[in-house]
Amino acid sequence: MSLDLKEMLTVLIEALGVLCNAALVIVGIWGIRTAVRTLRAIERQADEMVKQAALMKEQTAIAQKAAEAASSNAQSVINAERPWLLIEPSYTVNGMRGVPAASLTIKFKATNVGRSPAEVIYAALDWRHLLLGQELLDEPFFSENAPVEQQWAHTRWIKPDESFIPEGMDGQCHISSDAAELWKYLIEGTCVLFVMGYIRYRDAISNSVHESRYCYLVSPKVGTMVMAGPPGYNKLT
Repeated sequence: MSLDLKEMLTVLIEALGVLCNAALVIVGIWGIRTAVRTLRAIERQADEMVKQAALMKEQTAIAQKAAEAASSNAQSVINAERPWLLIEPSYTVNGMRGVPAASLTIKFKATNVGRSPAEVIYAALDWRHLLLGQELLDEPFFSENAPVEQQWAHTRWIKPDESFIPEGMDGQCHISSDAAELWKYLIEGTCVLFVMGYIRYRDAISNSVHESRYCYLVSPKVGTMVMAGPPGYNKLT
């Protein structure tokens, strides 16, 4: 083989190698550009997913607020149309001439000031006398004769603007000669008398059970009754 032919073959082989390397470079560049485009597409998709997630979160918050507003409006309608029983007290001192004894007569009238009937299911009244300076418990307490769970066998319906004195909400606090010292303390103001209780009723709209609680401080010394006690004793639910 002549020298020229060998040189030509060498040149051809080198050229083929260059072409192969160039092809590999081109393929590599194309692959890199493809990878870059893919990464950018992924980034755009990720950004879009983030935006969609933020939008969904915002829409969820809006929907939640709308649901809360609807619930609040519904509750407002119920509160506007439901019965509300308010308690009003009356009080008299009955003395016994010539005898160191007396009795207190206290009555509580319930009036439906709402717009719909109320089914009164129970009412309770209790008494507590404390030395001056003593305080009631934070939560209301009632005697064993008036448990919170108790319900009348025969309930009573009260229409709007109707008033009545429920069973269990009128009575007398008798202070006999055996308790003359207690009456003396009440008159002197060194002992205080609390009258408390509640009326429980069911409304005809939502069938919910409500309570009207009351607590009054009785003062035979000045002949008055004033609302008293911790917040939980005077409460409408």
